[in-house]
Amino acid sequence: MEDMKNKKYEHLNQLKRDRLQALRESGHTQKEIADILKINQSSISRELNRNCRKIRRKKETINGKYESSVAQHKAYLKRYYAKHNWKKINESDDLRQYIVKKLKQGWSPAKRPVVKQPLQ
Repeated sequence: MEDMKNKKYEHLNQLKRDRLQALRESGHTQKEIADILKINQSSISRELNRNCRKIRRKKETINGKYESSVAQHKAYLKRYYAKHNWKKINESDDLRQYIVKKLKQGWSPAKRPVVKQPLQ
C-alpha cells in the first residue's frame, strides 16, 4: 500500500494504448490487462470509460469499442484544451483592453475584494 502512495502518475502513451486495445480484443479482463501493463486497475477502468468511442442512440449514450487511436486523440484534446482554454484574453483586443483598464483601476481577478493601490 505504501508503494502506491509514493508512485508517480504517468499518462498512458500510444504504445500502452495500442497494447490495451490488443489485450481487450483478445478477451483479457481489466485486472489482467492492469497486471500485464503494470498499471493500476482503476487507471485501466478510467481509460476505457473516458476514451472509448461513444455511440449515441435516441436518448442514451453507450460506450463502444476501445480504439487506441481514438483514445490518444481524445486524451490529446483534453490536455490541449486544459492548457490553452484559459487564454481567451489573447483572442480579443477588446477583452484585453477591458481587463487592463480594470486592473489599473484597482480591480482584482480574485473573487474576494483586495485592498491595494491601483497600478501606475
